[in-house]
Amino acid sequence: MSFSLIDASQVLERNLSVFQNVKCLIVNNPGDQLSAALDTVGATSHSFSYHFGYHQQHCQQLPESHCHFGTEVPEHWGQFDAVILYWPKEKPLATLLLEQLLQCCHDSAVIYCVGGNKEGIKSAAAVAKKIGLRSNKLDAARHCSLYALPLASLANKPASKPLSSYQKQFAIEWRDHVIELVTLPGVFSANHLDAGTELLIAEVNDELGSKTLDFGCGCGVVSTVMAKQNSQRQVYAVDVNAFALLATELTLAANQLSAMVYPVTGVNDISQRQLTAIVTNPPFHQGVKTHYQVTEDLIAKAPQLLVSKGQLLLVANRFLQYPDLLEKAFTSTNRRSETSKFVVYQSRSC
Repeated sequence: MSFSLIDASQVLERNLSVFQNVKCLIVNNPGDQLSAALDTVGATSHSFSYHFGYHQQHCQQLPESHCHFGTEVPEHWGQFDAVILYWPKEKPLATLLLEQLLQCCHDSAVIYCVGGNKEGIKSAAAVAKKIGLRSNKLDAARHCSLYALPLASLANKPASKPLSSYQKQFAIEWRDHVIELVTLPGVFSANHLDAGTELLIAEVNDELGSKTLDFGCGCGVVSTVMAKQNSQRQVYAVDVNAFALLATELTLAANQLSAMVYPVTGVNDISQRQLTAIVTNPPFHQGVKTHYQVTEDLIAKAPQLLVSKGQLLLVANRFLQYPDLLEKAFTSTNRRSETSKFVVYQSRSC
C-alpha cells in the first residue's frame, strides 16, 4: 500500500518497524498520511499541532479526541511509547517542545526527530545534548535525517517547566504610550519589534474605524496598538500558530486590553464581515521556504470582508510583488509610508 507522504515522512516510512504496536504521539506533522502508514504496524496515533492548518488535516484522518491544537500536549492523553517530532527551524522552539515532550513519555520511550537537512534538523543532536538526551542518527534520505532520542539515556527526567518560563517580555514606545510585548519561542520577531511592524503601527489612527482585524498577529503588537488607540474599537486577532495566539493574549493582558483572538489557516477562516479595516504584516515564509499564497488570497478576498470604503493596511518588503495584486483587487491603492526596505500600502474599495 502506498501513502501520500512528504519527504521527512518517507524517511519514517522506511523505519516503520520501530513503531510496531506502540502508542505514538505525532507532533506538527503537516497533515500527510503518516498516521495511516503507522496504522499498518499497529501503532495508535495521536496528533499534537501548533499549526492550525496541520491540525485541521489531522482531524480528517484521526478521531477528534486524538487531535489537539495548542501549545501543550493534553495531560489526559497519558504517557506515550514513542513521539515523532517534525523538527522546527527555531532552536528555542525545539528546546521547548523537547522539554515538554519528556513529560508525556514513558521512561523507556523514544523521541524520534525528523526534518529536512536545510530546515534545522542538523541541530537536533546539540539541542538534545543540552537537555541530557543522547541522540542516534537512524537514517537519512531525500535530503532529510531521522534521529532517535531514547529517554533511557537520561540520568534524571527534568521536572516539568511551566510555559511561562519560556516567555520573554520587552517594552516599546508608541507615541505617548509604553506598550508591553510578551513573546514565546517560534513567534515572529520574538525578541524585538521588527522594522516592518514598526512602520505599520505608525499608521494606526482613527481612520481604521471601529471594527478591525490583525491578520497574522504574531505577538500581538498591532492588535494592542489598535485597541490602545481607540478603546471603543472591536479588535480581532488571527494567526495560524498557537504560540502566536497565546503570545497575543498575554500581550493584550499585560496592557490591560482585550480582543477576540482565534486561529485561522488563511482568509477563508475569518468569521467576521463588515470590517472597517484589516491591518497586516503578512507572513511570506513557511518554514525556510518562501510562500506567498496566504497573502495573495488575503488581498483577493479582503474586499468581501470590508465595509464600503473599508481599508487594507499592509506592510511588505519592497521586493514583494503586491502592488499589482492590490490594484487589481481594490479601487485605489497608495503608499502611506516607506523606507529603503519596507512599504505600507493602503487599499480601499468603493
